[in-house]
Amino acid sequence: MPHEPTTPEPAAQATSTYARYVDTMTSLAPGLNDVTPAYRAYVEMIAQLSDQDLGTAIYDMSSTLYLIERLHADETQSLRDRIAIGRAALQQRIVAAGGHAVPHPDLLIDLEQRTSIQKRIDVLRELEGLVPEAELRPALALVQREPEWVAHAGKLAALARKYGGKIAEIVARGVVKAAVGSPVLRIVEREPDRLAPQQTTISTGDAT
Repeated sequence: MPHEPTTPEPAAQATSTYARYVDTMTSLAPGLNDVTPAYRAYVEMIAQLSDQDLGTAIYDMSSTLYLIERLHADETQSLRDRIAIGRAALQQRIVAAGGHAVPHPDLLIDLEQRTSIQKRIDVLRELEGLVPEAELRPALALVQREPEWVAHAGKLAALARKYGGKIAEIVARGVVKAAVGSPVLRIVEREPDRLAPQQTTISTGDAT
């Protein structure tokens, strides 16, 4: 009979999952390389959780950690390690899926990319002669004490909105956001949906 492909036994799948998450733990959570068998078992356990359940577990543990630290700051290392392992695993899952967030009914779970605003003075000086001097100088000025050019991103954005066209194009080239470091996993409670329909009571006119 021809050889038929076989499906890995559950034990083999668990072993593969365990190995993958150990790799995740050591690559994304430095300092946890020499964990105890209990923590290795924890890594294996979280491999079985869905993304939503893992996000909920991390959030709950973080909330518990905050409360414990207020009373027993010296007893938190075990929980800190568990949170770090869980965060590393969940971040790896998000990256592997090619996305940047996990859908969750109660929590906002996403990779938050920190950015910095870069102001390209050589580009922004193209605004000179296009924007009235009295409006431009609060947004872009040469400080004589240094001397150096100082640009105000918010005021430049206001000029771009006001005039549009070439002025907006120069501001877009001259004030750019650049990524800083690697994305950081954020898990916070969702804000209430302010657009959710409100329950209303309809009077039938039958009040006594």
